[in-house]
Amino acid sequence: MRRIIPTWIIAGAAALVLVAGAVDSIVSAEWDLFAVFAMAFVLVVFLTMRSRNGRSVISLRSDLARWASDHSHRTGETVETTIDRAVAAHRRRVDPAEGHTAVLVGTEEGASS
Repeated sequence: MRRIIPTWIIAGAAALVLVAGAVDSIVSAEWDLFAVFAMAFVLVVFLTMRSRNGRSVISLRSDLARWASDHSHRTGETVETTIDRAVAAHRRRVDPAEGHTAVLVGTEEGASS
């Protein structure tokens, strides 16, 4: 199984390099270079925080990932919405006793209700 380096490790390494560059630019009194390092640091922190959306990362078989991508292109939905709807529909079929009967607005099932 292929290992993927978590985003926060890459962002942390980039932030560490940027902080070292900023300190060096302060020591050498290169204020324009300090401004560049500071802006890059802020950008890395902002993008890292923005990428944290609270969703769990799951691994899909390649054929399912391809289907989700193709389906999202056809319907105009995001891949995340396509996967959410597919898992919710599967859950309703597998475990109807738990009362998972919510249907998203705009789906074929929701239009007939």
